[in-house]
Amino acid sequence: MNQLTHNLVDNEASDRNLTQQLSKAQDDIKQNNISTTQLLRNQSMELEMLRRQSGKDRSTIQQLNGSLTQEIRGIKEQIASKSNHHAFTAGIPVHNYGWTGDTLVFPVVIYSVGTGYNPSTGIFTAPAAGTYVFYVSVQSAWHNIIYLDIVMNGSSKVRAMAWYDSGSSIAIRQTGTNLVILHLQTGDRVWAKRSSGTGYHSDGAHITTFSGFKLY
Repeated sequence: MNQLTHNLVDNEASDRNLTQQLSKAQDDIKQNNISTTQLLRNQSMELEMLRRQSGKDRSTIQQLNGSLTQEIRGIKEQIASKSNHHAFTAGIPVHNYGWTGDTLVFPVVIYSVGTGYNPSTGIFTAPAAGTYVFYVSVQSAWHNIIYLDIVMNGSSKVRAMAWYDSGSSIAIRQTGTNLVILHLQTGDRVWAKRSSGTGYHSDGAHITTFSGFKLY
């Protein structure tokens, strides 16, 4: 009987110990669940913050890309604008009283920006389509008449006339000028061509000149 009572006491003690262990395990599980839930909540908040920051970064990158694109466009427009400037003035340094040629070549380039004028041929070739202005000034030789046309692709557009009619006893020169506005396509050619007459006067001051520039 005493042994049975002792066994019952031991069993009760063992049950209490197991109950305490089970309760502690349940508490641990509950605490772990709380910790895990908090960890998940914190991670979710961090992910949301990262997502928002990523959105802000993406927006910033898009804005920077837009600004960069605009700057590149502006630079390209500036380059195109600068490359769109074409102008020249060319002159002749000496006279030729007996000249009866076709194209009057102005070999001395006084001013030039861009491209187009060839001082070896006297011909301007349009590097870009647009509206151009051309001007020619020619002085006649003594006792001579000169008719000089501004020609586009072989077709005369305007004429400068230096006309002399004062008799052979007077040494006189006349100056003829003219200006024309032409719309050119890329590759169109413009030059000064003798229509009739003989000779021209010029010197180191470039009295006889040919000029042109792209208006727009």
